[in-house]
Amino acid sequence: QQFRSDGTFVRAFGSQGSSGPAQFVSPIGVCVDGAANIFVADSNNDRIQQFGSNGTFVRAFGSRGSGLAQFDWPFGVCVGADGALFVADYGNHRIHEYH
Repeated sequence: QQFRSDGTFVRAFGSQGSSGPAQFVSPIGVCVDGAANIFVADSNNDRIQQFGSNGTFVRAFGSRGSGLAQFDWPFGVCVGADGALFVADYGNHRIHEYH
């Protein structure tokens, strides 16, 4: 769900599910980059989903596992000053960095 700084509701997007775009199971971490893209750690689906500033699905990446670009409960996401995306991979005990 998205709210203005004064607490006014703006919109909600997504639904429960495990296979489609904008479907979530245990979304935990959320961050917004400088271009107003929204990144969501879709923890139990072991992926990161990206949305435009209006909540429109852009892409998803990641899968369950311990290899490169694989997650085991991605928990938090944030964007660094240089635009890099960081993902806390709880189950694999590591941080992923994407440029």
